[in-house]
Amino acid sequence: MDFEYDEDIDQRAIDQYSKIVKDHPFEDEDIRNVFRVLIAGEEPVVLHDMFNYDLRESDVRDTRITRLCKSFDNHIFKIQFLNGLVFILRLNSKRSYLSEIELINAVAGVGVEVSRSYFSHSAGLEIGNNTYYAMLEEYIAGKDFHYAQKYGLITSSDKEMILEEMGKRLRLIHSITQIDGREQDDLHADFYSDALELFDHERDSIVKSGIATVEDFEDLYLKLDTLRDAAQIFGGQAIGLTHNDFHPKHVILSLDAGRPVIKAITHWGHAEFTNIFFDFALWDYWCGEDFLVDSLMESYGMEVFSSAESKILVEITTIASLINILCKDLHNSDMKANQLGIWQRLRHEVSQATY
Repeated sequence: MDFEYDEDIDQRAIDQYSKIVKDHPFEDEDIRNVFRVLIAGEEPVVLHDMFNYDLRESDVRDTRITRLCKSFDNHIFKIQFLNGLVFILRLNSKRSYLSEIELINAVAGVGVEVSRSYFSHSAGLEIGNNTYYAMLEEYIAGKDFHYAQKYGLITSSDKEMILEEMGKRLRLIHSITQIDGREQDDLHADFYSDALELFDHERDSIVKSGIATVEDFEDLYLKLDTLRDAAQIFGGQAIGLTHNDFHPKHVILSLDAGRPVIKAITHWGHAEFTNIFFDFALWDYWCGEDFLVDSLMESYGMEVFSSAESKILVEITTIASLINILCKDLHNSDMKANQLGIWQRLRHEVSQATY
C-alpha cells in the first residue's frame, strides 16, 4: 500500500503515524472490500448522495490504494481507478459518520462548498481485530490554503481575495441553527468556565512536566479568573454551527483558473453548535497575522468585530482554545516542545487581553 504524508510533516509525526499504522494494519484488498460493501448499498449502508458511476468488478480490482496520513482521528484512504476516477474512503473505530454527514448536508444546503458524502455504514465492519465505521466521499483535487501560501502559489492580493470569500462562507456556516428541522442547543455555553476548570484540574501535571512553576501557574490562573465574568456576560451572544477545526489545510483551492477559487471546506468531524468565535480563534492560532485582515472582517460583517464586547469575546475564546489544546496533549511526552510554545502563547494572550 502506498503512503502519502503532508509536505511539512516532521519526523515525530511520522513516528506517531507509524504506530497508528501498526495498530491498525490494512491491506489493499481490505479497503477494496469496504468499497464493495458501500457501493452495494444494502442495509445498514446509508445512501447520502446520488452515486452515478458505473463500476465493474474488474475496475475495482485494478484500483490503486493510497493511505493518506493526514488525520489521527480517521483512517483515510484514496482509491484511484485506471479511468481517472478517485474517491476517499474513511474508517473510524470509535464513532459513526452519520452526525457528521448531517452537518455536511446542512452546510451544503446554505451554499457552502463541501465534499459530497456518498455512502456510510452505520453499524461496523470487521477488519482484523478491529471494527470500523466507514464512509465513502468525494475526492477534492486541489491545493490547500496552507500549501499554497507556504510555497508561494498565491500572491498577497490572492490571499486577501480568498479571505474575503472565506468570510462570506463563515457567515453562512455560522447562520445554521437547525439540522433536519431540529433546532440545535449550544453545547458550550460555559466554554470559558469549562476551560478554566480543565486548566485547574491539570495544575499538578503542568507543574510536574516542567511547563510552568507553581508561582507562574498561580499568577496566570488569577489573571485568567478575572475574565470569567466577561465570558459569562458575552459568551452566549454568538452561537451557531462552528467548524471547530478551521485550519488552513482544510480550505481547498483550485489554482487552475485565472485566480484562485475555494473548491471546498473539508474536515467536519469536530463541527458542533457552539461559540462561533472558536473558528476565528483557531484560524488566528494557525495563521497569526493573516487572521483578521480587513477583507475577512468586511465580508463576514464588520459589526461583528467592531464592539468592545466582541473584542473581549475574541480574546477569551482564543485563550480557552489555547487551554484546551495545551491540556489535550499534556500527558504525551513527545509533545513537550509544542506544549512549551502553547504556554508562552497563552501567557502572551492573557497579558494582552482587555480586562
